[in-house]
Amino acid sequence: MTNPIKLILAGNNRNGYRVSEWLLRRGESIVAAVLHPDDRAKYKSEMKRVLPADVLVVEGNQVNSPETIQRLSDLRPDLLISVNFGYVLKEPVLRMPRLGCFNLHTGYLPYNRGAHPNVWAIVDQTPAGVSIHKMDSGIDTGPIVARAEIAVSIADTGKTLQERLEDAALDLFIRSWEKLRLGELELIKVTDEGSFHRVRDVREIDTIDLERRYKARDLINILRARTYPPYRNAYFEWDGRKYYLQIEIIPEPLAPGKVE
Repeated sequence: MTNPIKLILAGNNRNGYRVSEWLLRRGESIVAAVLHPDDRAKYKSEMKRVLPADVLVVEGNQVNSPETIQRLSDLRPDLLISVNFGYVLKEPVLRMPRLGCFNLHTGYLPYNRGAHPNVWAIVDQTPAGVSIHKMDSGIDTGPIVARAEIAVSIADTGKTLQERLEDAALDLFIRSWEKLRLGELELIKVTDEGSFHRVRDVREIDTIDLERRYKARDLINILRARTYPPYRNAYFEWDGRKYYLQIEIIPEPLAPGKVE
């Protein structure tokens, strides 16, 4: 391997951990890690466990503060990689790394920018997949440099699709890494405006109105998308009490000789 570049990893969740582990295993130099505060963090202890002791660790909600910007800038980073990171980076941070800032997103951009792309690929029946894009001041709006589409099964739930998206995201990152680290990137031109969702949008579909008319397909898709055990998501109310819903889809066995 050529000389390692100096990386800032802004990460959270299982994929943030897996990307950091892969980078360190191949000898890359993570000089700083920007992690979510404890009350919003997932896989934080696992990430800290694999990071070298001399890595600067800062809280994600402080990433845009003047003090943090100075501490990160003093490291003279070459590249920032964002994985499931829940805070918007402002211009001083975006301009800092020599090669730029790139985000690994579990949505097939420009579709499903923002929160819960696994949910909206099922609910809206939009393309599902994973993307890497150069970060700008918007949310998942920067130029796309790599992406891969994956098929969604009628039996997929939010959880099963998310697990496959995370696997596909790690695979795309590994395949794209050399071009990222060398700055040899080609932009993917897109003409579709795509779609965008905020966290509050899933809260709206979680409330199943017993007096509303739903198409069976639409209601099944909502329940599929929001089935993510052990979490409780979709619900209806009865006598002032919430009743949570999940769905289990069991396909009949294939006939002998048939392949799915």
